Amino acid sequence: MVMRTNRFIDCLIYRSVKGSPVTDDDIRQMVICVLKKMGKQGSLSIHLVGEKKIRTLNKTYRGKDRPTDVLSFGMEDAAETINKERRDFGDIFLCLPYIRRQALSFEVPFVEEIKRMLIHGILHLLGYDHEKRQDAVKMFSLQEYYLSECV
Repeated sequence: MVMRTNRFIDCLIYRSVKGSPVTDDDIRQMVICVLKKMGKQGSLSIHLVGEKKIRTLNKTYRGKDRPTDVLSFGMEDAAETINKERRDFGDIFLCLPYIRRQALSFEVPFVEEIKRMLIHGILHLLGYDHEKRQDAVKMFSLQEYYLSECV
């Protein structure tokens, strides 16, 4: 189902797991806030999945046979995405069971950690990464900034 979030920002939300403490509106509001603050327009899809699905994706596309918290799959080259005004950014997969354990480990609320990982996924779709230390500092700083601004 297409979720119209804004005249120039669309968000599709797919749920294959139950028990999520975030609503579709929570997700849409976060997506709108982050993209607006970054001056971006376009659409993206959010998939709330379990560990089996995220593990399969992680193994298939990253060669890592284990679950993870978030995976992002961009529709276009990141440089092109950053320079164009409106487009389909891609898909973000959030593994709720993994994120729940991560929230407990970090001693943060589950909803906060879901939103943090959603922002993390959006930043990846917009071309940010954390492979190098200076890139990681920039990305994680932006992640926490948007988390504080968009709650």
